[in-house]
Amino acid sequence: MRKRMIFAIFILLVEVAVANADVVVKKSTSEICHTESSPYYFRLRNYTSYPSLEECMDSGGRLLNAAKLEPVTEHPDGTKSGGRRGFLGK
Repeated sequence: MRKRMIFAIFILLVEVAVANADVVVKKSTSEICHTESSPYYFRLRNYTSYPSLEECMDSGGRLLNAAKLEPVTEHPDGTKSGGRRGFLGK
């Protein structure tokens, strides 16, 4: 009985993995297309999946704004710039 239960759980996990293997691009509810290189890809819970970035874009999606991903730079005078909110001050 225990072996059957373990086998059933294994089969269920394999089916879930196969179902998620087709997801290459996720379009969020805010119409942003995320590939696996997006810092938000694995955090998305509500999305529509697409097999390619091109199909996601054709459906009305857009790319993540690159300015939001700009690294924060610390200047010699102690101020910081860049980052998600632009100028961060001291």
